[in-house]
Amino acid sequence: MQQSTPAPVEIEPTEAYELLGNDRRRRTLVQLRAAGRCSLAELTDAVVRRETSERPPPERLRQSVYNSLRQTHLPRLAAADVVAYDRDHQVVRLRRRARALDRYRHAAPGGMTWAEWYRNVAVAGLWGLLLIHLDVPPLAELDGLVVTVVSLAALAGVGIARVWHRRWLYRRLLFDR
Repeated sequence: MQQSTPAPVEIEPTEAYELLGNDRRRRTLVQLRAAGRCSLAELTDAVVRRETSERPPPERLRQSVYNSLRQTHLPRLAAADVVAYDRDHQVVRLRRRARALDRYRHAAPGGMTWAEWYRNVAVAGLWGLLLIHLDVPPLAELDGLVVTVVSLAALAGVGIARVWHRRWLYRRLLFDR
């Protein structure tokens, strides 16, 4: 008997951007991705730690995060079938559909993820080297070293573009303490 793999769960871009459009929902998904499953209290603490550098965090902020997660964000994520939220036991875990949001969380310019940019540039470089090795005109006239250097420069360019694209996040992480 052949076991079938479940079909990938798709999510519409408008729904994905609406779900990811709130900082607390994004922080919730990041925490659940790391922990897998956690209590509402643990989730609240993790989100609060990401929102403030004050130690201990203000009780008003903790209460605000707890209430917004319990009343707004977790029910919204559960309605979208992204998390499973057990209100009785106050436990939250990711569902399979949450993976479909990764494409939008890690989006890069051009509608591709950064991983797709890196992969496409690397594959193009490998194809160039293969075609040179097989003496396919007009690439047969090129030196393999030139194609290698250009490919590595293109990969570096994608890396620089990624850092530039996320520069405000890095600035905030480094300097807003």
